[in-house]
Amino acid sequence: MRLAAFHGVDDPFYRAHYGARILSVDAPYFRGSAIPPKATAIFFEADEYLTHQQPLSIEGAQYLEIGSGKLNEGLIWLPHQGGTLITGDSFQNWPTTDSYFNWASKLLMPKLGFIKAHNIGKVWFDTIKPDIHELKQCFDKGVEVLIPSHGNVVEHSASQYYLPRLSELLGL
Repeated sequence: MRLAAFHGVDDPFYRAHYGARILSVDAPYFRGSAIPPKATAIFFEADEYLTHQQPLSIEGAQYLEIGSGKLNEGLIWLPHQGGTLITGDSFQNWPTTDSYFNWASKLLMPKLGFIKAHNIGKVWFDTIKPDIHELKQCFDKGVEVLIPSHGNVVEHSASQYYLPRLSELLGL
């Protein structure tokens, strides 16, 4: 399942080698940096695109989508543990680099805005330009736990960490 528009370059491999059925946020698979991408940059189509109406295979799970920006971003909300949110590039939590970062990444990633606790993905936000109010709505159902694609799991009080960040972006 692909939630982030900037991810999925390996999805064709999984389909070809394992017969995987690919579910994706409604965003094109593309190469290059032009947004929106040119038709010639699109290299793959998912088997199915996620929608709000689509039932997910985990009981109580709901698909959420940030659709106000230049490319859509998918999220999965689960009712477990007071509300659990699984995110793509939007909400991140990398307080520090670790042993899995090579020396170049340890230097570059902080400069790109990745290495920060309870972070709104800077590259994603600056490129996609979503409506901040829509980001805040992701927390309306209650979010205690946040599982980001980038960084560490926020095991408790996720709303208390991310909502102030969003308010900062709104200038409140």
